[in-house]
Amino acid sequence: PVAAAVLLTPFHYPALLMSYTLSLMDVLMNKSKPTTPKISGCFVFFWGLFSVLVLLTARASAHELWVEPLEPHLQTGDRVQAHIIIGEMLVGDHQIYLPSRTEKLLALTPSGPLEMAPRSGSQPAIDFNPSQNGHMMLVYQSSVNYVNYTTFDKFQKFATKKGVADIADRHRERGLPTTKFKERYKRYAKASVFIGEPTTELNDEPVGMEVEFVMISAAQPDSNSQALRIRLFYQAQAEGDAVVTLFSRAPNGTVETATLK
Repeated sequence: PVAAAVLLTPFHYPALLMSYTLSLMDVLMNKSKPTTPKISGCFVFFWGLFSVLVLLTARASAHELWVEPLEPHLQTGDRVQAHIIIGEMLVGDHQIYLPSRTEKLLALTPSGPLEMAPRSGSQPAIDFNPSQNGHMMLVYQSSVNYVNYTTFDKFQKFATKKGVADIADRHRERGLPTTKFKERYKRYAKASVFIGEPTTELNDEPVGMEVEFVMISAAQPDSNSQALRIRLFYQAQAEGDAVVTLFSRAPNGTVETATLK
């Protein structure tokens, strides 16, 4: 099983955002079947005294998507609000909610899953009154997106950087074009929110997304360090062969990255 442990300096229950993109090569001009994808990464984003993001992506675009709560630890009676953001290096643009771009939007709450259907154009995209205290996970899955390639070089470089250079080899072996082709992909994201008193009882589980992280455990509130364990699943199976990019954001906004496997 895949488990990630992230240690932060003392700060009780930093927010946790987990986002990942699954890419399927799909050459539409030939009506070919999509290449079976190989998971190469996801990202998990924590913030508190420091911000940390673990990025796992199989997509050949530099921009990533994540769900970011306005506040990771709310008081009783506060509204849960979160933005859907697309950007790079933990800086991006807030997206309005569009039903046509969304396949799944829900919250995993202490009382069970809560499906959300915001008004089209809403910003923040997630905005609701929680019915009880405790831990919850916000879940987002996009609809299908496409990116066009005029040459193969850009896709080859990205695949190699993310540890999935064999996708390029398989692309050629199938006799697919190396110019003027399209990539088809979906984006998946989760974000963690605590309401009321700190708790180690977590409400996270697989929700049927093709690729997703599940938060396994968190350190005790009085711990001098913050340790979190996260497991990655692909097609409902624990995924152990993944390249992970860790993004760390300091309080002054500086972002650093590290590659893990």
